Amino acid sequence: MQAVLRAVNNEMDYKTIAKQAELSLKRTMNVLNSARRILRNEKIHFGAIRGVGLHRLSDDDKVKHPESFKKRVDRGAKREEAVLDSISDFEGLSQTDRHSVTTNKTILNLIRTHATVKPEVKKITVAPLRTGK
Repeated sequence: MQAVLRAVNNEMDYKTIAKQAELSLKRTMNVLNSARRILRNEKIHFGAIRGVGLHRLSDDDKVKHPESFKKRVDRGAKREEAVLDSISDFEGLSQTDRHSVTTNKTILNLIRTHATVKPEVKKITVAPLRTGK
């Protein structure tokens, strides 16, 4: 399986991977994660094309990959913050639980602050002023 994935230069659908590995589609899907994990040690990474197959990540893809991860982290932290915000009787909690809630909200807020993907700022170049000479 690793040899098949090593040979992928761009994209390959799951059926083709199964055929080249001479495995059933079901067996291919079962061993695919292990093969991908082994290849990660060789600095070969794949992204999933949902429901279709895999694509090998280029260096440009690897640069952009953390941005999508940060979006998922931000959404997850936001959901957990909403759960903590829904506590109706905060004062009725024990002191330990109140500290836990406050600490967790602080951590989630910190995660969201650092996971927020900020739009790329484009540099504006200004042409030098021309004099009338």
